[in-house]
Amino acid sequence: MANSQTMDNTVIDEPLSQYQNFYKDAHHENVKTFIEEKIKKYQINRDENRATVKKLRKEEANKDRLKRSLSNQKLLRGVLIVLIAVALLVMINGVINIASFGLLLPYIGIVFGTFSFIVLIHR
Repeated sequence: MANSQTMDNTVIDEPLSQYQNFYKDAHHENVKTFIEEKIKKYQINRDENRATVKKLRKEEANKDRLKRSLSNQKLLRGVLIVLIAVALLVMINGVINIASFGLLLPYIGIVFGTFSFIVLIHR
């Protein structure tokens, strides 16, 4: 394997072992120092920041819950529209073939269609 060089021209013979033994800890310390400097520079209150993050996560969870609920309502609305269409077809078929189906089928279609329409409107 060819040797790799870093930005400061040091040679890395075994990248994985050198990362695990040196660079991993060095990176962690550099990031920690960088964040501490930014916290001091911008005067960030850690407790307020934690409270804000906790509130944001709670609101995101609430948003996701509402999104799922809305999706379920849209699905129910679609199902009700299909049921209304089926009820109307049954009613039309019953009116056309009143002699063969009797008078009961159109009334069932009317009741079912009206109920579905009322449920759809109240959603």
